[in-house]
Amino acid sequence: LTSQDRVRQLQDQRRQIQDYISRGNNLSIANSVPAFVSIALGSAYFRTGQFADAEREYQAAIAADPRKGEAYSNLAVVYLQTGRYKEADEAVKSAEKAGYKVHPQLKQDIKAKLAR
Repeated sequence: LTSQDRVRQLQDQRRQIQDYISRGNNLSIANSVPAFVSIALGSAYFRTGQFADAEREYQAAIAADPRKGEAYSNLAVVYLQTGRYKEADEAVKSAEKAGYKVHPQLKQDIKAKLAR
């Protein structure tokens, strides 16, 4: 599958889940799209260079499950790529607080940008 095909699949899956919820079916306690779906969709957007869409999906994943350290870490990468180094650093701290092992190179890259 190409990245675009994967994005379409994930968008369709998300739409189906949202339709399911809107019909009054209880998918989860929070009645939201599961965090893993938003993380996967965010990653697909990121790979295609759609950083704003990736950011939105990672934030949706965090809203669905604030314990998803992977979403914070991925969000840190988006912030780094878009020049928001302080936000990237804060996202790394949130990822680590959630128990996620952030890649050391990401932490170094953010630290180097903040030092400038």
